[in-house]
Amino acid sequence: DFLGSVVPDASYGNMQVGIRVQNGKIIDAWAAQYPNSDPTSNRINAGAIPKLHTETIGTTTSQIATVAGATLSSTAWIQSLQAAMTAAGL
Repeated sequence: DFLGSVVPDASYGNMQVGIRVQNGKIIDAWAAQYPNSDPTSNRINAGAIPKLHTETIGTTTSQIATVAGATLSSTAWIQSLQAAMTAAGL
């Protein structure tokens, strides 16, 4: 398991992505930290994180699709994902 860097998601909170790698591919991903300090952040990330998770599984690059309506969270996820992938040697 590898954790990416903690990335500030504007003024809403921090995003940190964790990944599990097997045979050079990402087989699992999760938000170790995510903005959830207010109802709006909770609502946005409740929808965005599962989509970002799905985009991440099986990828070999951090260039995944962003989630409409969750640009800041998507950008922070991607930045942290890249750091996790670097730590994993991907």
